[in-house]
Amino acid sequence: MNLSSITQGNDNDVPAPGNEFAQFAAGCFWGVELAFQRVSGVTHTEVGYTQGFLHNPSYEDICTNTTNHAEIVRVQYDP
Repeated sequence: MNLSSITQGNDNDVPAPGNEFAQFAAGCFWGVELAFQRVSGVTHTEVGYTQGFLHNPSYEDICTNTTNHAEIVRVQYDP
């Protein structure tokens, strides 16, 4: 999975000590992110885009359905 465009802001490329990352593409990321934020053990979430044809796409770019990106949530959790 290409994660080069996972976030549009500051990004933690290394999980906190004792934590791990998992990525999920599941349609619109806002609802998926909210669901994960409510899960015990989740310490941080980030949303963004993966795959596709544009580097650093905007939300408007994604909404055109022409970039081939998937919306993604990256979850940092304490296993």
